[in-house]
Amino acid sequence: GGGSPLWFAARSQSKPGVPRGAAECWTLVSTADYAVRQIQETPMQSPSGAFRPQEDSYLLSEPGPALFDALLAAVAPRLAAASVPLPAAVYMHAQRWGSALPSPASVFGRDADGAHKPLGSAA
Repeated sequence: GGGSPLWFAARSQSKPGVPRGAAECWTLVSTADYAVRQIQETPMQSPSGAFRPQEDSYLLSEPGPALFDALLAAVAPRLAAASVPLPAAVYMHAQRWGSALPSPASVFGRDADGAHKPLGSAA
């Protein structure tokens, strides 16, 4: 869909015991739909099945900025109401966690009917 790719945002400085600093650190997590679209557009495996390493050239041009822009869009009305300018990113790092997504029911030991079967079994 065309909705926000942002599912969750956590501000590190809001955690107990984390010192307050001049720069804020945020952890942003995408929606599952956004993650699936990204993996479909840029697979994590080559056509032969070999793992493709994550490259900053992709991570910092697609998913990282998309999540940061979604965070800014979410907080912009409140910042504007308080006359606070939108922050600029000082540092950005991104990572894809494709294996964190649940598998479709038809793979990894489940049949389409949801019945569990031992891996590698034919029936």
